Formats: sequence, C-alpha cells, structure tokens
Amino acid sequence: RTSGAVLWNINWNYTPTDTRFSSTGFLYLGVGPFIVSVDGTNGSLEWYRYFGSNITGRPAVPNNGYVYFPVAGYVYAFDAFTGDYRWNRFIGTATQLVGVGSNANGHRVVATTATGRVQQLNATSGATICTTTLGGSFSQRGVGDGTNFNFYATNSGNGRTYRINQNCGVVWSTVTGSSPNGLPSLINNNLYVPSIGTLYSYRK
Repeated sequence: RTSGAVLWNINWNYTPTDTRFSSTGFLYLGVGPFIVSVDGTNGSLEWYRYFGSNITGRPAVPNNGYVYFPVAGYVYAFDAFTGDYRWNRFIGTATQLVGVGSNANGHRVVATTATGRVQQLNATSGATICTTTLGGSFSQRGVGDGTNFNFYATNSGNGRTYRINQNCGVVWSTVTGSSPNGLPSLINNNLYVPSIGTLYSYRK
C-alpha cells in the first residue's frame, strides 16, 4: 500500500467523541469527562479540562480564538490555545451546538435543545442575543450558513426542518418525513437532510 501509515495514536481510558479540527492545526474533542486539545501534527496533548459528567456533544471551533463545548445543558467557552475558561451559559436539556456563525459584526454561538429551544449567544461574552421555543425536539446538530447568522436544524419531535435567521425567527420550515434522524449538510445553495428511508434536498 502507498498510504494508511500510522502517524501517531493516543491511548485513552475512555471512548473519544466527535473531533473538530481548527485552522491552527489543533484537534478538540471530548474524552469521557474530559475536554481535550491535541496537536494534530504529532499527537501531543496541549491541554485538558475535567467535568463531572461525560462529554457527549460536538465542539464548535471558529477562527476567533475560542472553542465551545455543550456539557450537561450548558455551553462552555474556552481559550482555544490555553484552555483557560471564558464563560458558560445554561441553555437546556440535551443541548447541541449548531455551530458558530460570523459576519462583519462578529461571531455568534447557536445552540438547540431536546425541548425545542433555539438560542443565539454572543461568542465572546456568552450574552443571549435572541431565543425562541419551537416545540418538538432538536435532537440532532444543525448546520450554520457560515457567512451570516442563519442556520438550519431538524426537529425529530415534530418532523420538520427549519431555517432560523439572526433574530431567532423562522424564515421557513417544511415537513421532513416522520423523523429526521441524521445530520443535515449545506452545500452551495442546497440543504440535504436524511430522514428514515428518505434523503431530502431543499433550496436553502
């Protein structure tokens, strides 16, 4: 074979969760009750933080010097380089991070919950910018637009897919089968949403 050579590996006593890679070359992930930063080049441990409960959510890593993790209903922000604590904000049961949107006015963290709550936070201070409750259950992560504060999320409780704007208002929603059960993907102007037995494509 010409590829597949092992560059490095790390042995944990816990099962790692989703990994996010930053443009600065660092990996961020949850490992049991730890939040961990690893150098993607050589696998060296950069920093870690301990929590009392297991880390199950996927982090968000924008290019603003912060890393964000959903932990036990809260969103936590840390310095991406040192791991220093910055802020936390309670969102609700089974919080998922949609991601971090950005434009000329800065960055926002977008979070959803299993009780149908949507909340946007100032990415630097953690202050709430807007919030709304749509019912059902946002049990899957959504996807951000990348250049503004619009984002897309599927609701397994009511079987709908939503586009939410910068004021937490619903731009549009549509029925996506009986239970959207996968992560949506946004490619160019098309949104792709897997549901049970069906893959949907929508114009964003």
